[in-house]
Amino acid sequence: RLDVCRTGLPTVTLPDRLVRCVRAVEVARTAEVVRTPAVPPAPAPADTLLSLRGVSARYGKHAVLEAIDLDVPHTHCVALVGESGSGKTTLARCIVGLHHDWSGEIVCEGRALGKGPRERDEEDLRRIKYVFQNPYTSLNPRKTVEQILEQPLDRFFRLGKSDRQDRIARALEDVSLGTEFA
Repeated sequence: RLDVCRTGLPTVTLPDRLVRCVRAVEVARTAEVVRTPAVPPAPAPADTLLSLRGVSARYGKHAVLEAIDLDVPHTHCVALVGESGSGKTTLARCIVGLHHDWSGEIVCEGRALGKGPRERDEEDLRRIKYVFQNPYTSLNPRKTVEQILEQPLDRFFRLGKSDRQDRIARALEDVSLGTEFA
């Protein structure tokens, strides 16, 4: 059924979904909605870096993600694209352990991940990081760039001061910044 939602965008109403789309009228004219029965996902390929199977997430009673299956092979870059509120951030938060109300399985390099940081070992915490979008809430203005970059090097690699400074200098050069930014 094709309607227009309160925002003026056309919507397609399926038996269990309401979908907003700026091209809904065009899509409805040219495509037929085909429902396929749920099939268990195939196991992740051997070269998979990150694998999600049946990941669903909620905020209280409100389901935001439902049965997400995703494989990210080694050496690949994947972009999650969607409108605001479609679940991109929630999925990322599930992967890094910042959202606890999820079910399913998340596997990184063959190791199942716990729901949150307390259920993950140090190796898991070292391998997966979240880079927040807003630098004003991500970076501590009371610390220098060097101090911020030193923290994970000290915690996860237990490097001495000289080795940490070398790694920080290389990291800054890798992103085309000089050591004066430290």
